[in-house]
Amino acid sequence: MLPLNRHILIKLHEEEKKETSVLVPEDYKQRSPYAKADVLAIASDCNVDVKVGDKILLNNSMVEEISYDNLTYSLILQNYVLAVFKN
Repeated sequence: MLPLNRHILIKLHEEEKKETSVLVPEDYKQRSPYAKADVLAIASDCNVDVKVGDKILLNNSMVEEISYDNLTYSLILQNYVLAVFKN
């Protein structure tokens, strides 16, 4: 899949499970407002200094999940990339 219109195709990192002493239902998910992701593809008109393979920090609420042919893709608009992790 090749993203268009300043979108970035990403793979979100799994959230770390934390031990807690508070009992919550199994289906309860408390999401952080921020997430880490790997960049898989970038639209040709993107103006952000990221490249395929970079790890980025993004606003979790702005991730668009799209299901197609039994696969789920995650896309984010370039404006919601908050940081790039450099090694």
